[in-house]
Amino acid sequence: MINLFEPDVGNEELGAIGKVFESKWLGRGEIAREFNDKFASYLNIDEEKIYTVSSCSDAIRIIMETLKYELKGGGTFIVPVNSFPVVPSAIIKNGFKVRFCDIDPKNGNICLQDLERKIDNNTIGVFVTDYGGNPAPIGKIREINKNLIIACDSACALGSFSNSGLAVGLDADFAVWSFDAMKLLICGEGGGVYIKDKKLMDKFKSISYLGLPSSDTSGLSKMNESSEWWRYDIETPSYRSVFTDYHAACGLVQLGKINKKLHKKRSIREIYKEKLKVDYLNNSVEEHSNYFFTIRSNNRDYIAKSLKESGVYCSLRYWRMDKTNIIKFTEWPTNMPGADIFYNKCLNIPIHANLSNNDVSYICEVINKNK
Repeated sequence: MINLFEPDVGNEELGAIGKVFESKWLGRGEIAREFNDKFASYLNIDEEKIYTVSSCSDAIRIIMETLKYELKGGGTFIVPVNSFPVVPSAIIKNGFKVRFCDIDPKNGNICLQDLERKIDNNTIGVFVTDYGGNPAPIGKIREINKNLIIACDSACALGSFSNSGLAVGLDADFAVWSFDAMKLLICGEGGGVYIKDKKLMDKFKSISYLGLPSSDTSGLSKMNESSEWWRYDIETPSYRSVFTDYHAACGLVQLGKINKKLHKKRSIREIYKEKLKVDYLNNSVEEHSNYFFTIRSNNRDYIAKSLKESGVYCSLRYWRMDKTNIIKFTEWPTNMPGADIFYNKCLNIPIHANLSNNDVSYICEVINKNK
């Protein structure tokens, strides 16, 4: 089976993890801090605005909990209908309302016209998605309403940069990235978050680690500062979401490979563009993650069946939220004509760095034969 996604890891990552084992420190330590700094450097941003937690899902959840404390009240977030399921769930779980918005079938991102129709006096924010690495139109959203909080799910957009050189997601107030086993930068698990406001970042850090003050240090670090170095305080009822040295060791190796993997994915896209005889979603920026290659056909279901029977896994991420039971907890379950087109015609096909040119040619042959 040719996989839709496939991790590109090997002995170098294994060796780095082995050194963590030898150190006897498997939790969050110096290696995790080094990863945080180097990840911020890759994004070309101040490291104080970047933080890492145990998963991208945790990052989304803690952003919404941070906003719950900050805003001290309810309100509505508008969310594109093809969001990752954690997004509307985290919004609802933290006392806010969700209003689903249509998507643009040409790129899978939020539909600006429907967004403008659905903003009202209760709307406090938008949680957009960079579909497959294509940047959400954050600048245009600010033109529609400059007062909205904008959070961005950039989990699939690592490696995408605007044509002016800004890492995709960094023009939002919040952005998140995923380091799970199927992403560009593989740590096994983990997530990164960007928060523009320092006060909100401090609150986020506190919530992510037991509710302790974000400036607090470990008992080991406080041994020379206090006679009772095991004492601590709690600011917020909370839990624990930690990105560890174990994960960071793998991630540091992966950061060194990221440009090579992006180059490989770009070359696969070029082969698809040359050989495929079906329509596909175009990239809106030159430097693109190519996390998805999405074809578009009136014969989509037959193509999907033919690929599956030919040993090629394909899918369509992510299933539309207005067709799930979570719609019961949301507002305005209205018509979504853009989503109807998108979900009737589109299909994600493999574009990971482990594909050979023969694999790519074979995929093209199967699609073209059954288009």
